[in-house]
Amino acid sequence: MANRVKGIIIATSSSVRKGIVGMGGSAQDTLFSRAGEVVTRYAATLGIREEQNPYTVELAAIAMALKNMPPGTLYRHVTVITRSLSALAAIQQPRQQSGQSIIRQIYESVELLKQGGNSVDFIWIPAETDFALGSEAKAVVQSATKQRQALDFQPYQAKSTTIRLVVAKQQ
Repeated sequence: MANRVKGIIIATSSSVRKGIVGMGGSAQDTLFSRAGEVVTRYAATLGIREEQNPYTVELAAIAMALKNMPPGTLYRHVTVITRSLSALAAIQQPRQQSGQSIIRQIYESVELLKQGGNSVDFIWIPAETDFALGSEAKAVVQSATKQRQALDFQPYQAKSTTIRLVVAKQQ
């Protein structure tokens, strides 16, 4: 199904490598680009594993992709594809789990896109699924964590993750 999606397709990914957590994604536009052509990529490290977890990092990757959609995007179909089922479950039914501020950013970005006549869908695919854009996103984020690329802003810090790891270490 993911390989048959039309419109603006965004694949997001997160990675943990040697204690460094990163996020990234790849996007293509099936209306204006050739089949398989990646239009844009983004990746950054968000911090150390003691301050971040892959779930909140995946939420941050989705939020960044939606927030950075071109302002002139009108009457298009946008699909975000992720391998994080927990991130999509949190977006679908936000409760008191970690990442509430990031989920709020996602909702705000989706609302802005909808005001322009766009539709936004989220799709989960299993990790073992052969999906070229998803593989590209994973490669980009793994490269970022290897090179320790940094963001220009202070990312969300998963306090519950930090506290849990400190308590476990003390025990």
